[in-house]
Amino acid sequence: MAIGTTGIHWLDLLESEFDKSFVDLDMLIGEIDEDQIEIIYAARQKLTALSTAFAQLSHKSQVVFENSIKLEVC
Repeated sequence: MAIGTTGIHWLDLLESEFDKSFVDLDMLIGEIDEDQIEIIYAARQKLTALSTAFAQLSHKSQVVFENSIKLEVC
């Protein structure tokens, strides 16, 4: 299997693992008592920041892998 194709496959698996962990953590945060709303709000802000960074990294990685596939074809 070519490096670009392997990278795309790896990225798909990594995204699945990230999504599952994100949902699990969000559900765990939802179990915090409502009287600790500041902690819930701060934790969800951090989740948003993590998700945004991961999405950008994933997108850039996908572009690199797609370009690699194009170069491998040539």
